[in-house]
Amino acid sequence: MLVKGPFKVIGVFVLIGALIFTTWLTRGFEASWASVRPEGVGYERAFNSDDNINTPIAAGGYTSLSPQIFLEGRQNLHHLADSITYGLESDLEKAAAISKWVFLHVRPQTAAPPVVIGDDFWNILRRGWGFCDQMAHVYAAIATYADLPSRQLQLFREGYGSPHTLSESLIDGEWVIVETWRGFVPLDSKGKPMTKEKLANSNSMKLFEGLNPQDFLDAVPFYSYPYAPIKTIFERIFNRVRGRLSKLINPNESNRKTKDDSEVAPSSTPTPIINTRTKNLKILDEGRRAHLKLKYQRAIGFYDTVIRTEDLGLKYQAKFWKTVAFFDSGDFTEAKNLIEQYGGDFRDPYRISYLRLSVEIYLKQGFLKEAISVLELMDTPQSRADLLRLTPKD
Repeated sequence: MLVKGPFKVIGVFVLIGALIFTTWLTRGFEASWASVRPEGVGYERAFNSDDNINTPIAAGGYTSLSPQIFLEGRQNLHHLADSITYGLESDLEKAAAISKWVFLHVRPQTAAPPVVIGDDFWNILRRGWGFCDQMAHVYAAIATYADLPSRQLQLFREGYGSPHTLSESLIDGEWVIVETWRGFVPLDSKGKPMTKEKLANSNSMKLFEGLNPQDFLDAVPFYSYPYAPIKTIFERIFNRVRGRLSKLINPNESNRKTKDDSEVAPSSTPTPIINTRTKNLKILDEGRRAHLKLKYQRAIGFYDTVIRTEDLGLKYQAKFWKTVAFFDSGDFTEAKNLIEQYGGDFRDPYRISYLRLSVEIYLKQGFLKEAISVLELMDTPQSRADLLRLTPKD
């Protein structure tokens, strides 16, 4: 449960102060605030197949405590959480709604640009695509602001590492599974959500292609801001400050690579972005910010501006998010028109995502047969799981 009242406000200001001090001590304000700029979100990496290329990003991993998640992301996530769960009474309804929303607005790498950078929850949302752990992170953050205690659940397999990351939410006194990467909450035969132990011993394992029961039994929870205990957050800040002070005191150790060093921006000179692209990045980012603030018409205006440019990578993103904006606003007719107009380009990394939007529109309109027909075309782990869940049983 989130802390309420004046202590919550005081705690936030203390965290911001500690973070600013850490930033000053380590990298300076300019590097820290780079992730706020459009160039730090990762839009330009949509077609970058070389993951080692120098890019102007300052991402610190989704465990990072950047100023923007306190000053901008926190407020917007509160607003999103209220909107997504409006009118819902049960925690299970909230979990299902938030999971589906994240699934549609942070597209998995099977249906979006495959190159992903580590980032905080606000940048992940602005960029709009991510791996399973980033999707689980965004889910847990939004659910926390919806007063639904949540966290990540990292599966582990001996000799392999982590094959997958899901979410967990505390419902009726139990930590139950929420599968954000596939966009649903697995339920037992009585319609109840399941703990990882119950899921591992259920027929629902068939929904988790490529995973086995032991992966779930060996899974461990993972916490980050804002769903980490305050003590954990302060411990991370303290450890970061201590590590940086140690490097200042012992400069000979500064060249030794540590985990913390691997999470900060590249020190080499970033690849320059021409002025035109920088301008287009800013316009796209304004659209994404307006969209996440639920100002759909304003967002569509920015998207249209980007669509009229010659920047193919950004145009693909703007076209897809314009379609999503109409979907989010409830204008399914225009969303379907845009799916037909934009969704046929086989070069478009969002091609599968257009099909997904078609499925969601059909389901909202009660056309199950049509939704199943589209799912059969998609051939992704998510669509195959949906077919198992939605196909009528004999």
